[in-house]
Amino acid sequence: MRLLAACAALLASTPAVADYRVAASGRYICGDGSIAAIVEQPYGSFLEHRGREVALSRRLALSGFRYSGGGLDLRGSGLEGAKTLTISGGGRRSLSCRAVPATATPGVATGIVTYPARVALPAGAILVVELRDTARADAAAPLLARTRIRPDGNQVPLHWRLDFDPRRAQPPARLSLSARISDGAGRLMWISDTFTPVPVGAHNEHAAAEIRLVPVRTAPATSSR
Repeated sequence: MRLLAACAALLASTPAVADYRVAASGRYICGDGSIAAIVEQPYGSFLEHRGREVALSRRLALSGFRYSGGGLDLRGSGLEGAKTLTISGGGRRSLSCRAVPATATPGVATGIVTYPARVALPAGAILVVELRDTARADAAAPLLARTRIRPDGNQVPLHWRLDFDPRRAQPPARLSLSARISDGAGRLMWISDTFTPVPVGAHNEHAAAEIRLVPVRTAPATSSR
């Protein structure tokens, strides 16, 4: 009887083995501004990325998770809200992605950058998204986080994720997001011109921000006549 009780206590105190479907499934923001999603269904696993759906097969992984399918190799690890995913193969360079948290996570901000005009981004364009504390109007706004994204053919909306130290964002901090897009030669094309806060979900869910850009007006060339 004592042996049975001891075994029951041991089983109760041992953490359950994580279900890989829970660990892998979800949405990920990738370094080219795209969204990748691993979807688990009773009839199989799928990757949704850049307008393509790929059937996946589970592969042995010493840690984290691994899938393959459609000429792609997927490897990932981490806990909810901090998961990473690497997509390799398919004739493209390896792509690093970070999970979109399901709940509000201190030190994590995500969102999209867009602009209203139907203008395609040129090859070599670079998106820069920054998070600053603009609480003091009479001083330079401290930079809390920055990310650089090469769309690699993707068009707006472009997705981004920023990770920052939440201890630097305590009240009375006023968190403000900004973004800009430059062409391959470094010329500024699009820029944000309004205050964009980091949104907070009403029920502690993670909320995404939307940064809207406006075109940069270049000054006309001065005539030498």
